[in-house]
Amino acid sequence: MWLLLLFTQMALSFDPLALISDDTKRNTIEKAQQDEINRRTGLASSDCSELLSDLPFEGTSKTPFVTAFGTIQNMMGGIRYWDQHCLNQLVQNLATLNSPVALRIAGEILKTDYEKSVTRNATYCAPPTNGLEQILGLAKNIDRIRNCTPLAEGKWKTIGGISKSGIDYSYGLIKEAPQKIKAILNVQFSGANNGVTAQAMHARAQTCLNSIKSGLKGPAGEELSISLLTPQEVNRLPANLRPKKTTITIAGVNARSHSKAYASSIDCPTILHEVLHLLGLCDEYPGEGDNYPCRAVGSRESVMRNQNLTFGTALSENLSCHCDSEECSNVMADPAKRALLLMPTYYDIIPGHFRNRYCEFNPTIYLKSFSDNSMPSRAYSASLESEDVLTVIANYNPMTTHFDEAHIICRCPATDIDCKTSLKEYARPNPNLKPKTCPSPTNLKSSIIGAAPVADRFENGVLHIYRPATKPSLLEPRHFNRIIAGNCQTQTASYERCAEFAYESSKVACEKAPNECLNNTAWGQ
Repeated sequence: MWLLLLFTQMALSFDPLALISDDTKRNTIEKAQQDEINRRTGLASSDCSELLSDLPFEGTSKTPFVTAFGTIQNMMGGIRYWDQHCLNQLVQNLATLNSPVALRIAGEILKTDYEKSVTRNATYCAPPTNGLEQILGLAKNIDRIRNCTPLAEGKWKTIGGISKSGIDYSYGLIKEAPQKIKAILNVQFSGANNGVTAQAMHARAQTCLNSIKSGLKGPAGEELSISLLTPQEVNRLPANLRPKKTTITIAGVNARSHSKAYASSIDCPTILHEVLHLLGLCDEYPGEGDNYPCRAVGSRESVMRNQNLTFGTALSENLSCHCDSEECSNVMADPAKRALLLMPTYYDIIPGHFRNRYCEFNPTIYLKSFSDNSMPSRAYSASLESEDVLTVIANYNPMTTHFDEAHIICRCPATDIDCKTSLKEYARPNPNLKPKTCPSPTNLKSSIIGAAPVADRFENGVLHIYRPATKPSLLEPRHFNRIIAGNCQTQTASYERCAEFAYESSKVACEKAPNECLNNTAWGQ
């Protein structure tokens, strides 16, 4: 019995408040301690000496923060959002008490079951032998554990750092529902160009991201949305939860956009590509042109390699194309001519960057008369003359009496394997492709991404085109998993092994790239 009393007394001695028998006095002290912690929570401070300093006790006396078990438990809702390294210090301080109550509170601070995390999950660390060693081991691995703990519904996680590819990323993640996750970015646009202001660019970018959220899915059907906070929204967040600010300059209309500068003419596919850089993803298009010869190249329909082609396959879209002339209406009234306009063209099938680099028009564009020639059966006809030469006949712009025909030739350098692979695909395009935009002579009236399908038809002066999605997501599984894993190195290792070489110029360094990174379709899965 005396031994039990001794252990009880030792446990109570860690919490001076528990030894006060006067309920009124004890409640008064506890309220003063809670008020003080509440005040510190409102400071949004990262000064651990300030946050963890002694708390009020009787009269003018103080008590060590770490001994106020009851108050800490009551104020846990605010304390757990303090700066992470301060929480780490508090956990270690609690661990030195070697008290079951202290260990339980430490586990609550970490928002995880520390025994399961330490002893049953080899991802984190080897299993210690007793409670004190468990919590000390957990405290040393606090960053690793917090980063790798699955995000709970309604909870927030701030992610940031520099990836192995050298990309500086910072964002927040919140799980809004079991299958819905939102990524939060602190982006501030700067300057103006060609009449595009910072406010207008912010609105354009957020409108783009809102329109495509139905296409940002994970491998299990999880839905990802991306939100660009306004400065006012950022200021409403606690300081320790704010993603780092990224300033994006508005550049000229013909500038090459990148994650820190947008051309004033930037389109939605490019906006998504650049925003994904801020979430830690690297480029996947061939890097030789930018002197990055050992970049791991992703599949052609990857948003990080070819965002325009991906948009044409991963998002369904309803296009409403308006006729504003009698001749246009006459063309649309002819089923054969209308059918030609519903076919994908040279510009829909071969991406702009490839056309500009490898393809050239015959200088003569032939004007063909419907009276002298039968209606062409295709808008795009291609023939692979050899492994490095593709010839294309493009029929387009049907009018009342005639249409245009152009001859194009695309040539690949003998050593450009990627170019030759693309030629094979362009020679046999996906039969389900539709025009990416309204065909001439119509003009775009409206575009609804992700809407229910409609029948292709012409009525009341409007051509309706439904473009179905042919792949489940704009994101490859490796992209989604990298965004969700964030700073958990054990979960991002396979992605980072290849991403590390995305911006490497040294050919000697290329020799260190794993073989999996040379596989154009499977790296990082």
